[in-house]
Amino acid sequence: MNYANPIYDTAFKGLIRDKDIAKEIIGTLLKTEVFEIDLNITEWNKPKTESDSLPRSVRLDYCATILNENGEKQKILIEIQKTSNPDDILRFREYLAIAGYGDTSENKHSTLPIVTFYFLGFELENVNTPCLKVARQYLDMIEDKVLNTKEKFIELLTHDSYVIQIPRIKNEEKPQSKLEKILSIFEQYKDHNSDHLTLFYRFPIEDDYIRQMIGKLHYIIANPVERKSLNNDYYWYRHDDMLSGEILRKDKEIANVKKQLNEVRNQFIENAKAFKKLGLPIDDITKMTGLSKEEVEVL
Repeated sequence: MNYANPIYDTAFKGLIRDKDIAKEIIGTLLKTEVFEIDLNITEWNKPKTESDSLPRSVRLDYCATILNENGEKQKILIEIQKTSNPDDILRFREYLAIAGYGDTSENKHSTLPIVTFYFLGFELENVNTPCLKVARQYLDMIEDKVLNTKEKFIELLTHDSYVIQIPRIKNEEKPQSKLEKILSIFEQYKDHNSDHLTLFYRFPIEDDYIRQMIGKLHYIIANPVERKSLNNDYYWYRHDDMLSGEILRKDKEIANVKKQLNEVRNQFIENAKAFKKLGLPIDDITKMTGLSKEEVEVL
């Protein structure tokens, strides 16, 4: 079955905004039960016009009630962010700096612990796994041992992260675990009927959550309004790629010019040293080399 490629914003948001689907993805990655989930609509998208300065990445917040390590219900803040650009790391840091979600229960003004999920449309250089968990440890620096404890102060200041590298999701065989099955939805596999916006699911659909995810993404390509938005996504991704390539080319050109200017300057310095040894007046040396009087005097 063909379905909308979730690497594009319209498909990704349509998928992850479904609370049942979000609970399946979050619960599977956290390896715990998710009882409730509340989407906080705060997101930043790619630009819609050439002059629009909004960022290109997508951010979604969830307040989730999960079963924690102690077997107790706990509310946490889930940050889900997707990007196709490695440069968005600075934007991710800004998101976390302002992240907050007011608990409307008995602890009305409390701050919740944060867990972050990053869906990347590019490959990290030194990490080969398609799904990475970055977990914290409490390390006693005096005794050099790991402490099996948690402290609220520390938990609110630091967070665990999950990184999904979409281009590294490549299934040689039928996915077996629930995590592998969910990640297979993002695998960039195409058949002869696929276009630049769609993927093909080549495995048997045996689980309800996979059927629900595929159905949600299939609706996006079947619905004319959603399909138009998806086409707009494709345009901007290509625009961003071309713009990024042009910036890289310009940066390379600037670097080459700087290198050439530096080589010329070094040659002028060597010439100035030689002229000083010959006893030429400093004023004459500055005229011939373009160096300042102060620069010549210290040679």
